[in-house]
This record gives sequence, C-alpha cells and structure tokens, in this order.
Amino acid sequence: MEHTHIFGGNASRLQSVFAKAARGEHISIVFLGSSITMGYQIEEQHQFTTILTQYFRHTFQNDDISGHNLSAPGMPSLHGLHLAYTELGQYAPDLILIDYAVNDQKNHMFREAYESLLVKCLSLPTHPAVLSFFVRGEKGYTCAPQMAAVCEYYGVPYVNIGTWLDEDIRAGIMRWRDYSYDNCHPGPVGHSYIGRCLTRLLQYVSKLPAAAETGLPAKGFYNNELAHLHFIPSSWEHTAGHHPEPLVINASCCTVFIGYFVGITEDFGTACLSLNGEPYHFMDSYRVHEWEHPVYEVVSLSKEKKMHHISLDMSPDMQKGENEKRFRLICLGIV
Repeated sequence: MEHTHIFGGNASRLQSVFAKAARGEHISIVFLGSSITMGYQIEEQHQFTTILTQYFRHTFQNDDISGHNLSAPGMPSLHGLHLAYTELGQYAPDLILIDYAVNDQKNHMFREAYESLLVKCLSLPTHPAVLSFFVRGEKGYTCAPQMAAVCEYYGVPYVNIGTWLDEDIRAGIMRWRDYSYDNCHPGPVGHSYIGRCLTRLLQYVSKLPAAAETGLPAKGFYNNELAHLHFIPSSWEHTAGHHPEPLVINASCCTVFIGYFVGITEDFGTACLSLNGEPYHFMDSYRVHEWEHPVYEVVSLSKEKKMHHISLDMSPDMQKGENEKRFRLICLGIV
C-alpha cells in the first residue's frame, strides 16, 4: 500500500485529536454512512468501525475511546446531513468519518448535499476532525471523484479505498470475492481491508508537519446552502383515521429539504407540496420493491430567496383514494 490514494488535507484538527487521545482524554468517534459502514451481515468484532476504534485505544494506550455508528442501510449523504442537524451534537464528536460513495448519485443535489454535510460537520461546536473515505461497487460505481473534489477544497483528509482496491486486485494482492460476498458489501476480509486503509490514512496524517488550521472558505465549491437550513418543528402525519390540517409555511426561502418514510404496503400514499396555492411537488411513499425507511429530497422553489406560501397535504387524486392513506413526515427545512 502506497500513499497515492491518500489525501492528507489540513491535518491540524486530526493532529489535535491525536494529542487529546495521547493525554488520556475521552475521544468520541462518529461514523456516518450506509450499509457498508453499518456492517451489513457482519459481526461487530469484524467491522472496520471496531478495528478503527481499537486502533485508537491501542495506539494511544487510552481505553476512553467511544465509537458511535449512526449509519443506516440504503442511505445517501442527505441522511447524514439530517443527522448532522439532529443527532451528532449529543455525541460531542472529536472525529467524524463519512462514507456514502456508493449510495449517492452523480447529480447536483447529491454533490451539494455531500458538501453541506462536510461543512455542517466542520462547523459543529466540538470542532471535530472530519475524514472521508470512498469505496466502490463490483462494477466500479462510486461518487469518489465528486466527493474528493469537495474534500480537497475544504482540506478534509480522505482515502480512496476503491482505487486502492483496484490496484491490489490488478496486482493479485486481493480478489473481489475475498473482499465482498456480493457486488458491494464487504465481508470480514473486506472490512479488515477498509480498516487497514483507514489506519494508514491516520498514520500518514500523524507524520505530516504540524499544520495551522485554516477557516472554511467564504464561497462554496458547488453550493453549500444546505449547511444553513432552518427546520420547521412538525410531527405531521396523515393516516386513514387521522386527517390533519395541511402543514402551512409562509417564509422567505428558495429551497425545501424534506424527509419522509416510505414503505412496501399499499396504504402508503402520496403527499403534495404546494407552492403559492398550486401543486408543485409530489412525494410517493409507496415503494413496493424496497423496505420501510427514510427518504430525503431537496426541492428548489426559486433561484433567489423570496416569500413563498408552502403547504403540505395528501395528493388531491381522489380516484386513488390518497386521502385514506398514510404519509409520515420526518422533517421539513428551508433555506
């Protein structure tokens, strides 16, 4: 393994974590990602999250290291962004590791969501170090290029595990069937491989010259507006037996960030986001080939911030009986 797949970035925050761990102080590590980071069908002792946590404990002779895995299957960086607003603070993270390379898509919404996730994490009150890593699927799918560009812009260290794996497969060091038991998810050998790549990143950064921290750039790389969301408190939920009044918002904004649950039974219905009294965006929560899980969407309302009248209610399609179905809102944010 060489360092051609590692970007050290601005090492100051991570070096501060090393120093804190060496003093025997408590270190909180948070993992954000999808099923790979969650450890899908892998026992905890084999997961790379465990490997990394143990690396800190052994390297710094410090048992006061806690790991918090907030990953969930099938989730993109939009999910991590929501967690950055709602859950990360309670873990007081010193270090945040971010996945999502095989779950994001190659379009502007996901590029901007990933960038905003990095900015939001870097802006947390605990001033955490942020690392990212990029894996790939068997056929090569990854969002590593667009993610690496953002990391380099903000000085966030990363390791491109997908390209490292490609190189080792070509050299006969690793086989895909050893790394993964399907077309994406690593098995025990794969998790060990990811763990080695991540510890090599940590070792590389530890040997870099001491760095002075730089502030966040004044301008975003793509567009980091989602790092400045204002969430509207709401528990809006529609069921066959409960028909709440529409959720109504009057606000100066240009974008809506919305999360809701989808499910596999036909009683999951379609909600409508109306803009200034007219139907604007429909959200179908019935997904026959999936499972019950959160979905997040970014809806553009206008190019510039201006006053909008926004409302959320069930779809007016009476022929499909949408008003007798269910729809559960997770969050609604505006910017």
